[in-house]
Amino acid sequence: MSDRSPIIVVVADIEYFSSPGTSLVLDDRHFPVLIATWLGKASIEAAQALGDWVRRMAARAVQQDVGFVLVYDSTQLEAKPSAKLRAFMARDLDALDASACGDRFLGVLVRAEDKLLRSKVAMLTWLLTRRVRITTMNSMESALLQAKLMLESAGYVPPAQLEPSRYERPLLPDETLDDVSVG
Repeated sequence: MSDRSPIIVVVADIEYFSSPGTSLVLDDRHFPVLIATWLGKASIEAAQALGDWVRRMAARAVQQDVGFVLVYDSTQLEAKPSAKLRAFMARDLDALDASACGDRFLGVLVRAEDKLLRSKVAMLTWLLTRRVRITTMNSMESALLQAKLMLESAGYVPPAQLEPSRYERPLLPDETLDDVSVG
């Protein structure tokens, strides 16, 4: 991607965040299962955009009186999250859990195939001061199956349209945003 200030584009139930070196695909097509795909380098700027989106989705969950699960696909990250970024994300997750939606926030599932990244996720859980449940998963299918089970176990109906074995990731930002003109 070229040097440019961050942009956010919303297409249907998918939000794209892009800034130099990092991108996010934020997918709520299967609400209350929220799927975020990280690409490039993990950054505070992207984490802020992710946190803003999650808070909007949390407000939606409160309004609709449902629980929700976050699924992070980190397999496209080029660099592992720094200690500063992990601390920022832990504070953000703690604040979300402490908010009015806390009892609806059922947990975070991180698709992480890389062993080093899995250890960084474990370090993130140590930084949390609240009960946020973070689990690493080996595949998107297993993460989505677990998300459905978490909703059912908490007494919520999982999204009928979500079929974990058929999940297709939305087009990635470099496949879509390069064609978007921002005025």
